[in-house]
Amino acid sequence: MRKTRQQVRQELERQFDASVARYIVEELFQCSYAELVHDGTAEVTPTEEETLRHVVKRVEAGYPLQYAFERAYFYGYTFHVNEYVLIPRPETEELVYFILQKFGDESLRVLDIGTGSGVIALTLKLENRHFDVTAVDISEDALHVAKRNAEELGADITFVQSDGLEAVEQPFDIIVSNPPYISENEKSLMSESTLRYEPHLALFAEDEGYALYEQWINAIEGTPRCVAFEIGFAQKERVEQLLRERFPEAIVGTERDMHGKDRIVYALSN
Repeated sequence: MRKTRQQVRQELERQFDASVARYIVEELFQCSYAELVHDGTAEVTPTEEETLRHVVKRVEAGYPLQYAFERAYFYGYTFHVNEYVLIPRPETEELVYFILQKFGDESLRVLDIGTGSGVIALTLKLENRHFDVTAVDISEDALHVAKRNAEELGADITFVQSDGLEAVEQPFDIIVSNPPYISENEKSLMSESTLRYEPHLALFAEDEGYALYEQWINAIEGTPRCVAFEIGFAQKERVEQLLRERFPEAIVGTERDMHGKDRIVYALSN
């Protein structure tokens, strides 16, 4: 006789922390935890058993749960993720929301630099089909993930393998990015799983985390209507200054995230 979903839940709760066990069963069975507690009599299928063995092995090895299942959620959409791309964070949803609030019904040319799994570029396209979106990344492996997500979500955007803006045809109306911005000195503040499994190419930047802001801002041609970057909580002043120097006529400012930390630095031009 096969195990029931409730039996699997109970076994996982003995093996892992409650939050981890809950995440695994909800993802595995694609139902709420309450359903499993009150009505978990359904038998586990062979496919679910195979997935469970694979996931448990990875979680025991220290993999983030999103990598164990190879999926993550962003702005209401489901994205494929693996070790070639960052796990999307809720704070980045606020960057997408900022752009959509400003330009959500317009037909504009949009560039997402360092797209990773494509969450920013694809969500912008899905939320506003009038956007003409180009997504670039230096990593061929990351672009494979982003292209898979585009196909699965039905979002028609352009992908370019590029080191920053080198291989893209400018100008753009909107340039947006969640770039690598962590200093090597901040490694001690990061979780072990992030350091071990998430791609360092997408996390760390030289010059105390500012190198790519400076490189990419200086490479922008023309004057986009909006340039918006996600930043680290203490990077506001220098990134604002870089944008003011490059776009002296623009309105430069910073938006805080849900935790009250400086998170989005932008330059808005007419």
